[in-house]
Amino acid sequence: ELLRPKKVLIVTPRENLITQIVEESRLHYPHLRIAGSNESYQNIAPFLLENIGKNDITVVSLPGFQRSGYKNDEILSKIDIIIYDEAHHLFSPERVAMVKHVGSYKNNKIESLFFTATPDLMVPHKESGIYSVYELSGEEKPKFYNITPFAIFDAIKAKANVPFQIFNVIDLPPLGGTFKLDRD
Repeated sequence: ELLRPKKVLIVTPRENLITQIVEESRLHYPHLRIAGSNESYQNIAPFLLENIGKNDITVVSLPGFQRSGYKNDEILSKIDIIIYDEAHHLFSPERVAMVKHVGSYKNNKIESLFFTATPDLMVPHKESGIYSVYELSGEEKPKFYNITPFAIFDAIKAKANVPFQIFNVIDLPPLGGTFKLDRD
């Protein structure tokens, strides 16, 4: 059982990330079988049932998995590890319930991993009361003795070589100021 290849499901909130994860996984792990579905607002249960068993990594959207995947025992029985990409998108009451359901499936059969660059909210979620990915995952927030985490503007100021992307930001102010988002 320990040596058996694991079936990994990656759940991500945006369709462009599905394509990116599939392409980069194929590039860096050409020996693995990888499938992805960009049908985020469709019933992805048939895709999952067909692909999880025959692929090492399957990538789907968070909305699709939330709508038609996480309550399906036949799907869950095929998953060994679930990776929640951009895990800070999991704080709504419905998604908290989804994470808890998957995490408790058959006495924690599925290992859950949470990936995010922003694990903490400034204030608890207005509906669920969840404050951080650590709280959601049941993990203790790590204590960094030799590494000090810092905010994105601190990283810019320190000239840290950190890949990141800001969408539609206009009139970027000096450090410590505020900025305005172009929502169109």
